[in-house]
Amino acid sequence: MPDVVVDAASVEEGKPSPEPYLLAAERLGARPEDCLVVEDAPSGVLAGLRAGMTVWSVNAPLATAGAHRHFTGLREAARDIVGFATREDSAAGSGSPADRSFDAVLCDLDNVIRFYDTTHLADLERAVGLPEGTTMDVGYSPETDLPLLLGRITPDEWATTIAARLTGRVTEPQARELGRALAAAPFRADEAVVALLRRARERMPLVLVTNASVQLEEDLALLGIDDLADHVVSSAREGVAKPDRAIYETAAARAGVPVERCLFVDDRQENVDAAVALGMTGVLYRGLADLSGPLSALPTG
Repeated sequence: MPDVVVDAASVEEGKPSPEPYLLAAERLGARPEDCLVVEDAPSGVLAGLRAGMTVWSVNAPLATAGAHRHFTGLREAARDIVGFATREDSAAGSGSPADRSFDAVLCDLDNVIRFYDTTHLADLERAVGLPEGTTMDVGYSPETDLPLLLGRITPDEWATTIAARLTGRVTEPQARELGRALAAAPFRADEAVVALLRRARERMPLVLVTNASVQLEEDLALLGIDDLADHVVSSAREGVAKPDRAIYETAAARAGVPVERCLFVDDRQENVDAAVALGMTGVLYRGLADLSGPLSALPTG
């Protein structure tokens, strides 16, 4: 059985407010920075981070089958789950920088931190009789988007190129509208990922490594994360794109650590493979748990 239970009736504000976890720590007689939170929801991850705790994010099936059903084993399993230091470990000196496999975090932007909403584009494609995803297939093909990612063309010029490649399948005005819709698709930042990365940056250098356009700096400001990283390595500014090894080497140099002491996070397998080939620790990002696992081992406080 658990030592304490904190439910919705116990607090004035639920998650993502930190109040439930702060109350739990108080009832346990523990400092927030000594607590490990196991969560399957972004709101809970944010609550734990805001409380100053170490957070392990799990996917819903694992949470249902594991942490939520077998909570009695979590105390003993915490060390194995995320490398979380118990009080006994801390006394023995566990969790020191020498025990970590990385001293800097190099993180992708799109589909890790930033996510696009292409609902309007999909509506336009259906309206003109194109299969959903056609415009993105054209826009993100190497011959179309590589000039954008290398800084040779602007997003507006990219939209014009997309329209030219679509003309013939749809009318010219329709093609222009589709190109503009992709180039101007709204986007948002994942708050839980941002919170995890801000926590990581308190302990080590954080570098964004992204294949992006010359508009990147403006986009980061719009997202409210232009202060997130110590450095931003953009393909459009460097003239080289992932998975070319040069961009990884540039990022490691900006972080000020050897490549073999870098943790690299990306949603594309080929980009992760290139990082691993250089000696980095690679993480293929599919969800919050993929990031919180490695970062949860970092000390707090």
